[in-house]
Amino acid sequence: MFGGGLARTGFSSEATLTPARAPALAPAWTARLGGVLDAQPAVDGDTVVAASENGVVAALDLRSGRTLWRRRLPARRTACADLPHGEYGISTTPVIGGGRVYVVAEDGRAYALRLRDGRTAPGWPVRALADPKAEHVWGALALWRGTLYVPAASRCDNAFYHGEVVAISVSRRRRVARWSAVPRGHGGGIWAWGGIAVDATHGLLFAATANAQGRGGEALRYGEHVVALDRRLRLHAANHPAVPRHGDADFGGHPVLIDASGCPPLLAVAHKAGAVLLYDRTRLGRGPLQRFQAGDPTLLDELGTYAWSPPQRTLYLANASDGPVGHGLVALRLGSDCRLRLRWRTAVEDSPYRPGPVTVTGGGVVAFSGGTDGRVFLADAATGALSATLRAGAPVYGGVTVADETVLVPAWDGRLHAYR
Repeated sequence: MFGGGLARTGFSSEATLTPARAPALAPAWTARLGGVLDAQPAVDGDTVVAASENGVVAALDLRSGRTLWRRRLPARRTACADLPHGEYGISTTPVIGGGRVYVVAEDGRAYALRLRDGRTAPGWPVRALADPKAEHVWGALALWRGTLYVPAASRCDNAFYHGEVVAISVSRRRRVARWSAVPRGHGGGIWAWGGIAVDATHGLLFAATANAQGRGGEALRYGEHVVALDRRLRLHAANHPAVPRHGDADFGGHPVLIDASGCPPLLAVAHKAGAVLLYDRTRLGRGPLQRFQAGDPTLLDELGTYAWSPPQRTLYLANASDGPVGHGLVALRLGSDCRLRLRWRTAVEDSPYRPGPVTVTGGGVVAFSGGTDGRVFLADAATGALSATLRAGAPVYGGVTVADETVLVPAWDGRLHAYR
C-alpha cells in the first residue's frame, strides 16, 4: 500500500540498491495505461499494480513489464483543470491484501479485484462515497483488520463536498461506519497522498483535514485538525495547531507515524504553511511537541511529501519553497531529546517546486520526484549527495516505488516507467 505500510513511513526494506549502485540504473521497461498516473505503484512479490486517472488498473510483471491483466473502471471528465483534460479516475495507490486489489473508482464505489486475474470479487463493488459528483478520493486507502478505510475530499476544492472517512467491512461487503470532519456542514477533506495512517499497536487511525466551508470559520468542528479515530471511526482526540493562517491555510500533508528508541510514539505531519508538526500521538489533544518551520509560510505550497527512515532516524522532507532552511530535499534527524533538527539540505530545481511523495530505502537511498520537469532524484540518505537522476520525460507527481533493485515511476505521459 502507499508508503510501504499502515504507518505511511515511505520506508522500503530494499537494501541492494545503494547510493554507489544507483548511477547504474537504466530504463528497463515502460507500460502504457493511457491516462495521467498520480497513484504510487503497489508491489506484491513479482507483481506490480498501477492505476490511472482514466480508470485503468493493471497488473504487471516486475521484471519484464508484461501485462498480466488490465481492467477499465469508471472515470469522469469534469470542468476541474487540476488534471489534464479534467479527467479523474483513480488517484490513489491500490491496496493489495488477501489476494485482492482494492481501489475506489470515480463512481464512488470500492472495488475488490482478484490479484491473480483482475476479476471483480463476489459482492463487490461497494458504495463508499455518498456523492461522487462532489467528492473524490485523493488520500491512500488503508486495509486493517478486515476493514477498508476510505478518506474523501473533492476536486478543485468544490463547494458542498463532505470530508470524511468511511469504513467498509471486507467480509460483509458493506459500509459499517462513517466519520465526518464537519457534521451537518461541508469541507474538511483529506487531500494528502498518504490519507490515513494506522497505529496498529494502539488501535487508532490518524488523519489531517482541510478547511471547513461556510459559516463558522475554516476550523469549524474538525476542519484544519489532526484527528485520531478508533477502528469504528469514533473520535478519540483532535488538535487544531497554532500555525500562520491566511487564505487556504490547512493541511496538505498526511500523518507519518514514527517509532524511535527513547521517544514516545510520535506523529509528524506537514501544514501548507511550511511547518512540520511533531506530536506525541498518545497525547494528540495536547498539541504538538515541536513546530519546525521549513518552508515559506506565505506561499502555502507544502503538500506533505516526506518519508521516515528508522535506520537513519531521519525524516526526509521534499521542501517545496524557500524558508528558514531552503527548498529541496531536507533531512531532519530525530535527536535523543525527541526533537527534529536539520541534518542536511540538497537543493533541486527552482523554488517553489512541486515534489511528489518521498521514498527511502534500507540501502540508504532517498528517491523523490521533481514534479513538472519529470526528473526523479536519488540521493544518499546519509549525506544528501545526489547519486543519480532519472528522466521520465513527463511530470511526475505520484510517489516513486523501489522494489528488487527496480525504481517504478508513475508519470503524466500515461506510462509507468521502470528503471533497473
